[in-house]
Amino acid sequence: MSTQTRKQGETAYFNYSPSPSEDVSAGWTCNITVTRDLDATPAIDRPVTTFVAGSTGFAASLTTEETAALAPGTYIVIGQLTKTSATPPLNREAHSVLKIVQQGKL
Repeated sequence: MSTQTRKQGETAYFNYSPSPSEDVSAGWTCNITVTRDLDATPAIDRPVTTFVAGSTGFAASLTTEETAALAPGTYIVIGQLTKTSATPPLNREAHSVLKIVQQGKL
């Protein structure tokens, strides 16, 4: 699991791709969720619509406004890929750790 440290108000970037690699521009959706723990109400939960080069994954980011609204602390960032064209739909998750520090602190 990867870890990023960002100050409040800084953009955080994440890439999510299925394995094995395939074109995700059709038949796939991606959602990003940010939460303190898996039982908590998410602070952020929204779709991702930007593809990485070659459309082999999704490029997700948390905006400056989104990270500014997060209290300092540690968060779990979940990228969920769903292949909606499969029957039943195929789900893949990737988890990362995001540490938010107060602006002006290290």
